[in-house]
Amino acid sequence: MYDRPFLAVEPTEESAEELCRDTNFFRTALRKNPVLFLPEPNGPALSGRRADVICSLGKRDSLIVSIKSLDSTVWTREAITGSVINLRKDMETARSDIENRLTDMGYRSVPLVSERGEFSRRGWLMDIFPSTADKPLRLEFFGDEIDSMRSFDIDTQRSAEDVPEFLILPAADLTSGTTLRDLMQDARYFFSDSIQEREGLPDGIFLSHYSIKGTGRDAGVLSLSGLGITPEERRSVDELPEKIGQLMREHRVVIVTSSNGQSGRLKDILRDGGIIAPLIESEDIFGYEGSVAITMGELSSGLYLPEILILTEKEIFGGRPAYRPIRKSRVAGLLTSLDDLRPGDFVVHTDHGIGRFT
Repeated sequence: MYDRPFLAVEPTEESAEELCRDTNFFRTALRKNPVLFLPEPNGPALSGRRADVICSLGKRDSLIVSIKSLDSTVWTREAITGSVINLRKDMETARSDIENRLTDMGYRSVPLVSERGEFSRRGWLMDIFPSTADKPLRLEFFGDEIDSMRSFDIDTQRSAEDVPEFLILPAADLTSGTTLRDLMQDARYFFSDSIQEREGLPDGIFLSHYSIKGTGRDAGVLSLSGLGITPEERRSVDELPEKIGQLMREHRVVIVTSSNGQSGRLKDILRDGGIIAPLIESEDIFGYEGSVAITMGELSSGLYLPEILILTEKEIFGGRPAYRPIRKSRVAGLLTSLDDLRPGDFVVHTDHGIGRFT
């Protein structure tokens, strides 16, 4: 697992988010800190999420983004720290000061709030719909003191639960200043080979799924085809225990499911075929000493290594996953040791492994 800070760039926001989920599944399994996903700038809600990610970003953290986000302007941690409003019940602050700071962070003054990034002031009441909240907040003042702070329902305008404290993050991105490249200038760059426009990109490694003949560095990634697991290679799901039983003789088998319901369904199918598959935590899959297990998590497709076979619902049931599957070569590239790669190298994945070509 690559442990130094990196910035992985995908052609679209959807593929970047999928790659982040897959990468974090394996990082969790290896007990590593998760990587962060930075969405593209697109409205107050995503501006709040982007600011939250930047606030969470440490010197050793890594990011996965789309190509559109690479040159986007971002708040710096210092700018966010100086701009955010930490609202607390019983705090003293002038309503006009809150209004000015909200405006500086991109919030709009409206008669009645209905969307994230809006606020309204009516006498001693102030409503704010934070960019990172599911419900707006209603502040009731007594002089310059916040006497109460509650969330409320937009449709009924009825107050809900008390909110003792809330951090108000920006509702708009900056139009100039620090870019993501500036923020991650010391990180290693990994690019998807699907990115066509490469002029002006910083030096980095391109991860490719294309087959290129030559001598490479074998990562031991094997093909999932021909194992008799997928619906296309078996007549019915009743054959699954027999196929899993055969694979268990030489490999550990871990099946990743998306819900408790699917986990129970698989346990029943395997148990009917004489195989007991316990449910384990995802961080235990590589240390698990048994022959077969089920774990819950988000993974777009399986991975076959000589010592372990990881399957997903996609391979077992043939159903389309909840999000579009990515080429697992990109994840495999981040799982291998890449210390000896140089800018301009291509990392390619075939059914026989991963190879480096300069």
